[in-house]
Amino acid sequence: MALQLFDRVQVTATANTTVSFTLGSAVAGYQSFSVMTNGNTTYYGSSDGTNWEVGIGTYSTTGPTLTRTTILSSSNSGSAVTFTGTPTVWIDYPSSKSVYQNGPFTTTGAGFTLQDATDTTKQANFSLANLTTGTTYAYTLPAVSGAALATLGNISQTFAGAITLNGATTIVGLTETVTSSISATPVITPTTGTFLTWSYSSSATPTAGTWASGQGITLHISNPGANTITWTSMPVTWVGGVAPTISSTLTTIIELWKVGSTIYGAYVGTA
Repeated sequence: MALQLFDRVQVTATANTTVSFTLGSAVAGYQSFSVMTNGNTTYYGSSDGTNWEVGIGTYSTTGPTLTRTTILSSSNSGSAVTFTGTPTVWIDYPSSKSVYQNGPFTTTGAGFTLQDATDTTKQANFSLANLTTGTTYAYTLPAVSGAALATLGNISQTFAGAITLNGATTIVGLTETVTSSISATPVITPTTGTFLTWSYSSSATPTAGTWASGQGITLHISNPGANTITWTSMPVTWVGGVAPTISSTLTTIIELWKVGSTIYGAYVGTA
């Protein structure tokens, strides 16, 4: 089911109580609802000259009919109207669903897209799929100068890829990704998670995966027994100048971080 809009569609009709319209012939100078696809919806307006109604209707080629699925506004205080005589029905553009300059924008779908007026390749897609029913979230967009940072109020969101935050930013309830490895030759990279629990059963030689300057990772190295770690395949500049000794019984915690082209390392302790 999709929403369809067409220009200059207006017909005479018969109202079937407050449920639907049986659609008749097109008014002179207009086209009929036959331009629509069976089962799709449209915005409609209707009037018998005195009473009026605006809503969302579902079109059926059987009849053909337009079911009055949702009433948006009406002369009956927003409820379905009992029409008299022969009402006319047309495809409408309700004010509550309209988008216009300097006015509000409301959507009730799964999302919407904003597109540049002159360059259609510039688009911003917004998805509402993860929003909680019955809850309104507040968004403060940046100032034109870019001085103000966008504010996301009370929203739980998973982000993927690189995100740049400028200005004062408060993040509450941040959960970082924890990964694990039992390999003797693990690829250590913060791109898959910022915490790595690592347990190995033979002498180990880790390698560096993808790193960017400013990224870091915390290693939790557990139960290595008498096995050693050789860092030659992952050059680390250690604080103090020497690689830490790995405990044979406790969990050894190490911090790694990259600045420029150098990966630094520091022994945190055991737990």
